[in-house]
Amino acid sequence: MKRGFTLVEVCVAALVLAFASSALLRFVSGYAQVSKRERDYVQSFVKASAKLEHYIEFPPACSDTLVRDSLNVLSSMERTAREGLLWLSVKSGTVELNRMVKCNE
Repeated sequence: MKRGFTLVEVCVAALVLAFASSALLRFVSGYAQVSKRERDYVQSFVKASAKLEHYIEFPPACSDTLVRDSLNVLSSMERTAREGLLWLSVKSGTVELNRMVKCNE
């Protein structure tokens, strides 16, 4: 009686292993892309929220302005009907935060 695997069995096993490793590789690659997107989103959110907190702590002048800072955060300020308030829109990457803030007259 002969022992071992036939050529057909070895080929089928290699094919199954190839498909399994290919699927695993695609899964890991997709996970890495999602992870990078999420990391970029969180970094954008942190930048935008820090800028918004800065404007809350140090109120800007009461004028319509558009400002891009060194961190590439775009801040848009529009005067409102109520005196002493600005509608502030802070954008960083794909994140946009809006809030009404007091301003210096």
